[in-house]
Amino acid sequence: MLKMNIKRKHLLLPGVESVLAYFGMSGSLSILGGTTLVLTVKQGPLDIIGIYRKTTDVRYYKRHLTVDHTNIVQQYDGHPRLFLKAIKAAMNNSGVSNKRQPADIESNEHQQHWKIIIQIGTFKAPYVLLPPKDQ
Repeated sequence: MLKMNIKRKHLLLPGVESVLAYFGMSGSLSILGGTTLVLTVKQGPLDIIGIYRKTTDVRYYKRHLTVDHTNIVQQYDGHPRLFLKAIKAAMNNSGVSNKRQPADIESNEHQQHWKIIIQIGTFKAPYVLLPPKDQ
């Protein structure tokens, strides 16, 4: 498992910010425990929690949600699915990992990435659903 550090976070930040801006979302990146990159989406026009509740038949998520990034295709549809797939790709950008020496390519380390967490709001700061930009 590659470690997540401030340098990698800053290298990933432009890609993550461009995806957020494209979809009209706002959020912030942080590092958890040195191995996990956390994106907290604070507000935006995509009803990610509503789509999750419809596709999974789970009713208890109202204001915040931690996305299971391994099941995006099954649990989301429409623009929220496109957003989550794009943000996951930006957070896992393998071009940002350490420059590898030839010996590293032989090992399994070059296949492993840092962990990611995508949070839609938090308990203390719930996700704010904004009206679409068209209106």
